[in-house]
Amino acid sequence: MGILGLAVPLVVLVGATPPIQFAKPHLIGYGFADAPRIPLVADVDGDGFADLIAVYPPDPGIVDVALNVRGAKFAAPEAVARDLGADLVAATTRAGTDGRAQIVVTRGDGAKRIVARSADGTWSVREEVEATTSAIPPASAAAASEGPKRIVGDFDGDAKPDEILLADATLHLAADPTTSIAVPALRDLPAGAIVVAGDVSGDHKDDLVVFRRDDAWRVGHDILAYVAYRDGDADQDGDGLDAATEARLGTDPLDADTDHDGLSDGWEVKGEGALDLPALGASPIRKDCVVYLQRVEDVDGATCAREIGRAVDYWSRLPIKNPGGSIGIALHPIWLPTIPLKEGGKAWWDQGNANLPPLARGLAHYMVVTNGGGGQAGELADMGGCGVHALYATFLHEFGHEVGLSHTGGPNATWSPTYGSLMNYAYNYSFNEDGNAIHYSRGELASIVLDETKLDERLPVEFSKISFLGKAPYRFRVKEDGHETLVDWNRDGVFEDAPVRADITDVYGADGGNRVTVGKTVFAPTLVEHCGKALLFAVNRAKQLTRRECLGEDLWSNQVDEAVVPGITPTGDPWAVSTGESLLVFVPTDAGISVLEAAAAADLDGAKAPVLADSSGLAVSAAVYESRVLVFLWRDADHPVKLVERSASGSLGESRDLEWLTSTFPPAAVEDPIAHELVIGTGVVADNAYKRAWRVSRVARKPDGSFEGRGSRIVGGEKAGWCGDSRPVLVFENDGSSGGRLHFIARGLGGGKDQNGCFWEAITIGDATENEGWRLRRFYDEWTTTRSPIGACWHDRDLVLACRWYGNVHGDEDDNLFVAEHGLGIRPGPMTDFDDVSEIADVGLARSIPWRHASAR
Repeated sequence: MGILGLAVPLVVLVGATPPIQFAKPHLIGYGFADAPRIPLVADVDGDGFADLIAVYPPDPGIVDVALNVRGAKFAAPEAVARDLGADLVAATTRAGTDGRAQIVVTRGDGAKRIVARSADGTWSVREEVEATTSAIPPASAAAASEGPKRIVGDFDGDAKPDEILLADATLHLAADPTTSIAVPALRDLPAGAIVVAGDVSGDHKDDLVVFRRDDAWRVGHDILAYVAYRDGDADQDGDGLDAATEARLGTDPLDADTDHDGLSDGWEVKGEGALDLPALGASPIRKDCVVYLQRVEDVDGATCAREIGRAVDYWSRLPIKNPGGSIGIALHPIWLPTIPLKEGGKAWWDQGNANLPPLARGLAHYMVVTNGGGGQAGELADMGGCGVHALYATFLHEFGHEVGLSHTGGPNATWSPTYGSLMNYAYNYSFNEDGNAIHYSRGELASIVLDETKLDERLPVEFSKISFLGKAPYRFRVKEDGHETLVDWNRDGVFEDAPVRADITDVYGADGGNRVTVGKTVFAPTLVEHCGKALLFAVNRAKQLTRRECLGEDLWSNQVDEAVVPGITPTGDPWAVSTGESLLVFVPTDAGISVLEAAAAADLDGAKAPVLADSSGLAVSAAVYESRVLVFLWRDADHPVKLVERSASGSLGESRDLEWLTSTFPPAAVEDPIAHELVIGTGVVADNAYKRAWRVSRVARKPDGSFEGRGSRIVGGEKAGWCGDSRPVLVFENDGSSGGRLHFIARGLGGGKDQNGCFWEAITIGDATENEGWRLRRFYDEWTTTRSPIGACWHDRDLVLACRWYGNVHGDEDDNLFVAEHGLGIRPGPMTDFDDVSEIADVGLARSIPWRHASAR
């Protein structure tokens, strides 16, 4: 069969009464034979239905085949031949034994490999030695993957080759070569689409099969069949229903799937595979979706039935209009036998592969319900799992993934606060502070495009449509202003006229940028900006102090061959500070806190390392206040923090107890660049659910050199319960535009020294009504965890973060040292609302179940 690569599009044969026409496009596959593969269509198993073939020319040279399942869908693709070579330049098919087409693959040297399927279903590969008279292969595999300029096939079933020419989009039948039949369809396909001829409908007439290769969201990799038919054929679209039945049912006789739900009209009328679709109530003129559900033994069945019933009702009311005039999508749940508790710990994909009936693959979805919360599912796929806790919400969210929705709905990388969908982590359990109001979005606010680097605090939208931004979880200050709405995106308490920069997507987790792994560390990393450079210090598994420098975006020196500071063996978490002229690194050792000092990081290699007196066994941090280095030494919550000051001449004095300062973990401090006060972060016992809290205290130096208190407050307020169990880092934004915003960055409660914990930051904001002027943000997600304090510093108008990763999943990730350079969470790029409902109805339903199981043949 011939193929044709198009730089333009495809539609339908037209004319007064053309002898051959093509039915409307029918989705028969998805994401198969993408570039640089060479797509082919031929009947390789001799069952009368053409199969899909993809030849991968680069090394190692692969042939994939998806076998036809009686004309409606295809079995999941499988690799039938490998290691054919790295220089394949062409592929085609030819007639073989007993009606089984052979796949002919040509190498750059002209040698041919023949890939064929035997009667027993096995595949073989042989080299064809004899010279052939076939056409010279194209000069490259890329040319072959684009296809020639004409389509050759037997479109009228007379066993003679007809051809379609791209130049004028016309069909020329062998029976009447002087007559040109217009094929306007060839003018309407997206650029790059490839058209192949093959009898996928099994009616002895070749059809047109289109392989899309464009960037359109979700649909740019469709495989579409345009079934060839003659006027008067009983079943013109190949769906198994004759014209009289189509007329009686109100279905489209030229569309094999009238309602575009991925279930052909014939299946919804007669049933298919393991599913008696008519008995379920399926209809070819109303969208249907079947899901097999299965609960683990320790999950309450009554809860499952009730909450899934709510989901069925919600789907039935989705605002989409069906071909028959009804509204909504009919969701059909089928409950499988309960999974024994001993088997309940398996991954959802293992449960699905074991329990979803093979004959239901390509027709239905699967969801396992476990005793917990949350869940996970394949995106635009047929399997997933969710927890029974808040099952209505978790099912709708995870099943939304299965039918094609991302966390932003569509292709945007970051979810928008205006995307009010339950797919958005900000609204997956509650919307407008109402758990019953969660919903899939209709994209009503899609015209508002947000970019965190340039946010307009005046939105051209009625207050009533966006007032939910003032409710949990975001709680932005919003104000009605005529037909517009004001939003304080950067939370500074002022509605600005000029665009502002702010992270407005921090509800689930603040995105600090790419987490770049630069090595290993067994203790906390420490970051410092010195002479305009961001420097990172850590301790490798050999207990050596290492140093690195930021060289650019996501690029750090010594990422492979780390630089080691010799002559020192750390035993705890180091700390680094800069006076502007001098770089100091404080390192716990067996002897006590060693102090390294130099003008540049490289000079630390030869620096002496004096030990602070009486510092053995203590934890350390430091700050620069009024141009002098203050070193804080901590033993435990029952002893006052000790202070060592560095004199103007550079010498370190004796330690003294700060009787007014205790902490449940090692403290940290920073100078407020505006108030010129020393801000100290500590942990205290508190009257809240966790019995502890973060606290910041402000002090200033008196003329006699001692400190006087300027006030203290619990971070987030007395009842907030914001707390942690490890040394924090305090950083002020100092770009002149933040009004002195403070970042209190620390690991949260991890359950102890040897337990993992997420890391967080509390930031000061201009809205005193929210947690007494504070906002709490977790960095990244619940899987980004550590057993050590966090490193952070201000650099290049952003917050740089460093973390000792602890949460091994795939191998040796524990102790990974990662760095992220955008801790403010402000990322460029568009954020918008998205129309979930249309995406589910028009895209996801059909494309999430593209492939049948081989046993369905």
